[in-house]
This record gives sequence, structure tokens and C-alpha cells, in this order.
Amino acid sequence: MSLHDLSTLFDMLPIGAYRAEPGGRIVRVNAALLAINGYASEAECLADTRTIGAESYVEPGRRERFRALLLAHGQVRDFVSETYRLKTGERIWVREHAHLVRGANGEPLYIDGTVEDITAERTANQALQGGESLLRSLIETIPDRVWLKDLKGIHLACNTAFAAHVGARPEDVVGTDDTFWFGKDAAREFQQTDRLTAHAGKTTSFEGPMPSPLGHDPAIYEVIKTPMFDAQGRIVGVLGMGRNIHARKEAERLLRDTSEQLELALMGADLGRWDHDLTTDKGYYLDERACAMLGRAASEAHIGRAWGHLIHPDDLPATLDAMRAHLSGGASAYEAEYRARHRDGHWVWLSNRGKVVQFSQDGKPLRMVGTLMDVTKRKQVEGELLATQAQLQATLQEIAELAFHDTLTNLPNRRLLMDRMETALTASLRHQRHGAVLFLDLDKFKHLNDNHGHEVGDLMLREVAQRLLLCVRSVDTVARLGGDEFVVLLQDLSGDPFEARLHASAVGHKILSSLNEPYRLNDTDHAITPSIGAVLFLGMDVAASELIRLADVAMFEAKAEGRNTFCFHQASVPK
Repeated sequence: MSLHDLSTLFDMLPIGAYRAEPGGRIVRVNAALLAINGYASEAECLADTRTIGAESYVEPGRRERFRALLLAHGQVRDFVSETYRLKTGERIWVREHAHLVRGANGEPLYIDGTVEDITAERTANQALQGGESLLRSLIETIPDRVWLKDLKGIHLACNTAFAAHVGARPEDVVGTDDTFWFGKDAAREFQQTDRLTAHAGKTTSFEGPMPSPLGHDPAIYEVIKTPMFDAQGRIVGVLGMGRNIHARKEAERLLRDTSEQLELALMGADLGRWDHDLTTDKGYYLDERACAMLGRAASEAHIGRAWGHLIHPDDLPATLDAMRAHLSGGASAYEAEYRARHRDGHWVWLSNRGKVVQFSQDGKPLRMVGTLMDVTKRKQVEGELLATQAQLQATLQEIAELAFHDTLTNLPNRRLLMDRMETALTASLRHQRHGAVLFLDLDKFKHLNDNHGHEVGDLMLREVAQRLLLCVRSVDTVARLGGDEFVVLLQDLSGDPFEARLHASAVGHKILSSLNEPYRLNDTDHAITPSIGAVLFLGMDVAASELIRLADVAMFEAKAEGRNTFCFHQASVPK
């Protein structure tokens, strides 16, 4: 294999590799190691006064332990440590392999080594050890930002990473909508992608920035949204995950190195190598390490094979697409993950990366080289995480439905109403804008139940709930307290008390008009009227429970005036 070929293979290594002087000063690094430490180029890394390794370890004395092992044995294998990314200061976990190269007289010449970022692997393993608390703790151990919303855009759950993104705690986020944190324009964009996901009925993904109320964040994120289904197969919410992929996007530079550096890196990382002569049908060759991954003898490294004959049939189409994309110039490199058949019959997951290194005079690809990595364990962990995630989605949805919603009308119950009222009071204080609480009681509902049965009464309550929802905005809340009692929470009415009272009164009379329309229930027309009491609020001077009581008092004043009317509590009438 030529020096150019080996350098190209080194450029494609998926893990960090370096060469250092005996004293520890780094003299060469590859793109993967630059990405691990947050550098954009080798020149930037080498110009840094700090040294990868010497100033990277979190645990005191860890560097000395590494050097002692290297001097004693000439090599270090599977050296797992917590380190810092030198550029950003972020803590990560890495696995290191190193080899001390000596001269003819035994004097140390240089050190070649590899560094593999295993942070995600450790995080996944820890997440799977939670026992009984696994379902709830999972979203906290995931390093990505995770949130769960219902179809109205109300947050049902989130992890600490997402809460920190908006400058709050997880419990502060639950019960709010995106408008509260990001403003109307950003919230409208989020709702559009939520609707797109729900309409598609499958996972969707987007790449771009994630706005934060704390300030500008220049990083690029991969946002994955997945629809949540109930037992009947209906979509009831959207689960979102945001992953920072800025480092991956920025670290796509290729470096060259010597054949010795490449071989040492491949040995240390336990990577296999392949060579593909594109001019012949059986020109695909695996080296000894690649053969060992598939349970084959080292002697088979000299046997030419047809490309793709060991790939699982289900994975072959996507792998072929990736190969065609690179050969046609549509992709700068060939990258694929697939299952390959082991000699004993089972399937092994492999990560394959390669690149064309030789072209004909007319630009036709003639030869490719690349590397293979066994990623079976990683795939197993990913599968377990996906299964746990699905179980968590179902559990969170069931909890939300039982704990926060009325089973008859599917409206928020008293518990969720109180949470939203606390949030509304806080927002009212922050923005100095009035809100209102409307208490509704259906006139002569008992008469309807006694004369037509509870089935008709339940149908009436469901219809009333739907009409109430059509009378308010998405930022407002309609809740059922029980029986024929409903509460409407109006937010962000106005900073002026007279305008706020006028707005609340308009909504109240709109509700009166809507509920006075005839009801067609079981092919029979029925009628019902409401008595409505209202109270304004500004800030947190009055507790949520007291506001409901005052609105209830105003409702009884409406009944005293002859029912089917709307009354404000006198304490809330502007002077």
C-alpha cells in the first residue's frame, strides 16, 4: 500500500490519533482528535500553550499514571479517564491506547496513540442501570435536551438540560407553552414543526439553531421530534430531542500522516482495513483484523471477494446508495453501517468508512480504501435506549392523562388548572397585565339528569366543553372542576383594568351566546343555560384558590339575578 493510500486511511479514522514527543508535546493530530478537543485546525491546536494529555485529565495524578504505565510496558491499552475538551473546558470520558517508539539504543523517540470519545457510551450504560427509577431518570441522564408536549403545545415533561436551556427548573417548565419562554414568533415556528410531525405520524428531524431566552447560541442542533400515540393509536403529543452537532459539523477536515502512524493507530483502535479494486468483480480485500471481526482465518486476507456479498439483505440497499453517492461525486466519502455475516452464522454490526484514492485519466474511480469498526455493542445499547424511550413515552402519557385531565371531557382538571393559574399569576406579575377567572355553573342541570338520564347529561357536558374551547384563545385554559362546574382562565388581557374587564366581559357574553344554542343529543333537542361569575387579577396579590372562590361567589350573584347571565365580583370592578 502506498504512502498516499495510508495517509488517506488515516484521514478517515473515526477516532482521535496523535504523535507526541517523549516529553509530551503534541506534534501531529488528526481531525477526529481536533474535534474531541474543540479545535478547528491542526495549526490552532499546536499553537495552544496547553497540551493535550498533560492538561486534559480531571483526576489529579492521572497523567502520571499514564506515563508510568507507558514507560514500564512500552504501551498503554484501554486507559479510561475523564478529561476536558481543551478548547471548551467541557468534561468528557475517553479511552486511550498508546505505543512508545524507541530508537536502536532504546532511547524514547516519540509516542503514537489514539483517543476515543466514549462519553455517550458511558452515559448510555449508566442510564440502563437505574432499576425501578429508570423510566423517570432516563430523560435526566440523556445529555441531549428532551421535552414532551401535548397537542396544544403545553409542556408535560422535560429534562434538566432543556430546562437549563430556558433558564429554569424542569418543574417550572411543566404546564407552560413555548410562547411563555420564547415569544410568539418562535413559538409559532415550533408549533408548525409539531404539527408537521403529528400530521406525518412518524419521526421527523431538523438541523439548525435552537433559540434561547438566555441569549444567542451559535451552535447547530439536530432536533428530532416523534409523535406519541395512546392505546387506540391516536396521536396525543410530540416528544422532542435536541442534540448539539456543532462539533461534528465543524470537524470535517482531513489530515495526512505516515504509514507507521496509520498502522499503529489501526492496531491501537482495533480497526480493520479494506482495499477495493473497482476494475474487477472480485477485487474487495479485507486485512487480517477485518477478517477476525467476521470470524475468518487470517489467510483469507489474500482472497478477493465480490463487494457486498456478506452484507445483510435488508441493509444492502442503503449501503449501495451510500457507495453510489460517493462514486458519483455526490458525497465526499463513503460511510455506512450495516450487518455482516459472521462465519458462525450470526450478524455483526460494522461501521464502514472509505474513499476513492485512485482515478483514471478521464476521472473514473479505480480504487478505494477504508476502515471497518465493530459497533455491535453500541447498536445493542441504542436498541435498549429506544425501547426504554418508547416505554417512557407511554408511561408519561398515561400519567398525564390520569393526573391532569378530566376523564369525561378531557379538559384539564382542578390539579392542572391550579398549576396553570400559578403560572398565569407569575406571568401577570412579570408583565403587569391583567387576567380573569370565569366560574360557570349550568342552570337546572340536575333537572336534565333526572328527566333524561345521566347518559344525556354526560353528552351535554362534553358538548359544553367543546363549545367553551371554541370561545377562548389557545393561551387560555378551560377546566372542569366536577359535576356541571367549569372554570375559564383568561391570560394576558391588558395592562389597563378597564380594557381587561371589557375583554373578559366580551368572552363571558360570547360563552353565554354559545351555550344558549340548542343541543342535539341522541336525536333530541335540549337546552341549557349557564350562570357565570368573573373576577380580574393582576400579579400574585390573591392566591389561585381565592380567585376561584371569588368567581364562585360572583356566579351565585348571577344566579340570584335570574340565571343565564354574567356578573363580575365587586372586588374586581375597576374604581
